[in-house]
Amino acid sequence: KLPDDEWETCHCCSIEGRIYLLCKISDHDSISAIHSYDPGTGCWEHVTDVPMGLPPYATIRLHHVGEYLVVSGCPNFGLLYAALHLKTRQWHRLERSFRGVDFGSLEASCVIDDQWLIFGSWSGAAVSVSHFPTTLHKSDIPEPPDGRGNEWDHPALAWNGKAVLVGDQVGEDQ
Repeated sequence: KLPDDEWETCHCCSIEGRIYLLCKISDHDSISAIHSYDPGTGCWEHVTDVPMGLPPYATIRLHHVGEYLVVSGCPNFGLLYAALHLKTRQWHRLERSFRGVDFGSLEASCVIDDQWLIFGSWSGAAVSVSHFPTTLHKSDIPEPPDGRGNEWDHPALAWNGKAVLVGDQVGEDQ
């Protein structure tokens, strides 16, 4: 059971057998927190509050990259890219250096070999993390097939070293 019945928008990841969960509370547009669940004890633990508010329309994602939990929101509005160092519990705001990339209002992302791949819904661009957590740089990752016009509105899945994307193009799931 979740620690709060009012949680509305959630995303999770697994680190060393624990589940980390990022949620927005439905009655409070900009309040969010990260909790972790230990299956051995069956208990939830409050890890930290997210210091920057998430708007009600944010599509939030939570990923494990190296020693960090990465939180992303609505990239096209530049609202949120932040990383929480798991040991020190300190937040780092990530600055984007990939100019000219329009992710649209939705994104799909996953982590492969400690690289955070972000696929935009409008441009189909992908970004990997280098010099993490200070700056995000556009990488040489090729665009997904038929990237322009696709809506990568489902979370990406890392599988056998590859990013698996589910999109919606002209009413057909791909």
